[in-house]
Amino acid sequence: LMSESIIMTPTYAAKLESNEDRSPYTYKYSQLFSDMTREQIDKIESPIIIGVRTHEDLIRSFDNYKKLTNVIILMLIFLSLVLGSVVLYNLTTLGYVEKMKDLITLKILGFKDKYIRKILVNQSFALSIIGILLGMPIGYIVLQKMLVLLGSEYEMSLVLKPQSFIYSILIVMGVSLLVSYAISGRVKKLNLVEAIKDE
Repeated sequence: LMSESIIMTPTYAAKLESNEDRSPYTYKYSQLFSDMTREQIDKIESPIIIGVRTHEDLIRSFDNYKKLTNVIILMLIFLSLVLGSVVLYNLTTLGYVEKMKDLITLKILGFKDKYIRKILVNQSFALSIIGILLGMPIGYIVLQKMLVLLGSEYEMSLVLKPQSFIYSILIVMGVSLLVSYAISGRVKKLNLVEAIKDE
């Protein structure tokens, strides 16, 4: 049993019908493409004609599918931003807590808050670059695998323009810098007396 669709000329289809006993294939018509107009087809009285879809109907259906796909993509981008922001915030906060003693030591030695904040921002910036360099090729491979798995259901090809990479890098770096600046602002609130007592 062949579940995939095939395309053949009317002549070859007639040939298979005339040799039905000798033909190894069993088939039925699923769709017929014709240059006839809807009005011409409506005049044909045949029980095998279940419905008619014009070229405009197909284009309209495809446009609706594209709109739905774009909405889903925007939702995925938004959720990715939220998830990425939460992950970056947690990682930056964790790094700040782990380096608390070092930051306090720098303040005791007389380093200004501006210099200490710069250290934290540069560290977050470097980690973001490493994440981008590792994440982009891995993401490309995963996306390619997903399209291969969906190949039997949908006809899609992976097309990535340079703008896609540029926008991704700018968004990730922007979120990373915002989070790092927000966390590094806690340096001003470090209580040296309490920190020394804890030691």
